[in-house]
Amino acid sequence: MENENIAKESCQEHFKEGADNNVDEQVKEIVCDHLCVRPEQCIPQAHIFDDLGADDLDPIELCMALEVKFGVCFTDDDVSGLTTYEKLLNLVKEKLAEKERLTKVNENEV
Repeated sequence: MENENIAKESCQEHFKEGADNNVDEQVKEIVCDHLCVRPEQCIPQAHIFDDLGADDLDPIELCMALEVKFGVCFTDDDVSGLTTYEKLLNLVKEKLAEKERLTKVNENEV
């Protein structure tokens, strides 16, 4: 039984790492499509405005597209704090983790 649990945890960790990579790629695709930039420009330190050429409305539009894609919600404060690609990516991952936690809580209440 213990070996099964270890194998299950290992598999879940591997899946989570794969899921993170998948999220990275999906966010990158949305950013590239929306801002008309190349994937290699989407590096962690890339500034949304200076390096990726976003205008004042682009962060809002990006967040709207990400909300639809991932089924999460961003607040005005979330959007106003976006300055780099890394912050955007981390914000999406935080929102997805929050969504997963809430889903588990709701499942446990049923």
